[in-house]
Amino acid sequence: MENPMSRYLFLAILLLHLNGATASAGSDSEVAALQQEVEHYQALLQEGKEQAKAFNGLGFAYYRLHRLPEALDAYQQAIVANPGYALAYNNLGAAHLTLKEYVQGEAAFRQALQLDPTWAKAAFNLAVVLYRQNRYLDAYMAYCTARKLDGAYVKERFDKTRAKEELQGKLRDDPDNSLLLLALKRLDDE
Repeated sequence: MENPMSRYLFLAILLLHLNGATASAGSDSEVAALQQEVEHYQALLQEGKEQAKAFNGLGFAYYRLHRLPEALDAYQQAIVANPGYALAYNNLGAAHLTLKEYVQGEAAFRQALQLDPTWAKAAFNLAVVLYRQNRYLDAYMAYCTARKLDGAYVKERFDKTRAKEELQGKLRDDPDNSLLLLALKRLDDE
């Protein structure tokens, strides 16, 4: 049975991820710079240099340009070039998460963690995708793993969001909610 407390904690985690995870192009100059990045990686691929890294870099540039189908393809090509490339799996998972393809995202994050069990970012991303599937206990366990692996990373991600403010807003609407009070206390403790 789901612990209601975990729902509020993962609301904070989800807000954290959505508010801080997507690096994207905004200004015309940023778009132009990303397009140059695309061209740079395409040139590396034509030369046959560092295929896995070049495909992954190309995928990340496409991701930031919001060209997600091309990003997915580039990440998959990076994995073909180097099946042990945990970063490409994590990035593939992030693209699937952005597209709300949670099952595929989960599989990619799990593969990244299988290749590098010490990677807090992949564990954190796994927590988010599990939360999005309403698998709160699994999400909480992945979150705890991420915190054990790199508590500073998890804290930094929380500090860059308005997750706490969102929970405080919910508390204003429901001031007697003891679970919200407890969630805010846990966030303060972290």
